[in-house]
Order: sequence, then C-alpha cells, then structure tokens
Amino acid sequence: MPGGNFDDEQVLRQAAPRGVDGKGPLEGDADVKEMCIWFVQHRDDGDAAATEMTTSVEGRDAFAQTPLGQPNREWTLPTGTISGESLEPGPAFALAIALVRDDATGDEKVRLWGQTVVLK
Repeated sequence: MPGGNFDDEQVLRQAAPRGVDGKGPLEGDADVKEMCIWFVQHRDDGDAAATEMTTSVEGRDAFAQTPLGQPNREWTLPTGTISGESLEPGPAFALAIALVRDDATGDEKVRLWGQTVVLK
C-alpha cells in the first residue's frame, strides 16, 4: 500500500506566518485524501509545535501533491505555529496521519508515520 514520509530537512519559516513548510515523498500510486501533520521541538520553557490539516480551509487550499503518474512524486503542506514557544533551526520530530488511496487497487488505508527531521 503506498504511503508517504517526510524529507529529512524541512524549511522553517521564522517570519509571519511562522511555521514549517512540510514536504515529503509519495509512492507512485498514492493519492492522499486527507492529511494532518505536526512538527514539535522540546524547548527549555515548554514544547514548540506547528501543525496543519487538510480538513481546515487553509490546509485544504495549501495542500499539494504531484499528480498521479508523474515521476518523483511529493506532497507539501505548510504548517502554522500553535504554541507560545517558537520552533528554531535544528532537530525536531515530525508526525503525520493520512488517509491514502492506492490508485492501482482503489483501497483506502490510514497511514501514520513519524521521524526525526532537521528544521533549516
């Protein structure tokens, strides 16, 4: 079943609107129907977090995926900071949950993945 992942390096936006430009690869037959992503960092004064989901108007409008049948497919979803603490350049943890349709079979599966990333 096709799914996604995160690129090891993610673009951190320090200027408004602050957040992370989430991005990752997609397998050839994966068609993302819905997605929610988080980026988190532990700070001395509390955790910093940014998130977005395609069920919000902003997320739905901002989400993109390379069309099916194209090489080097990827997804993108910009996030916004939701915590009082700011994300900073450096290590972070990225987490996603998505409803993904396999275009070859028509099967839909929920996929959950997480990994360490570097915010730059």
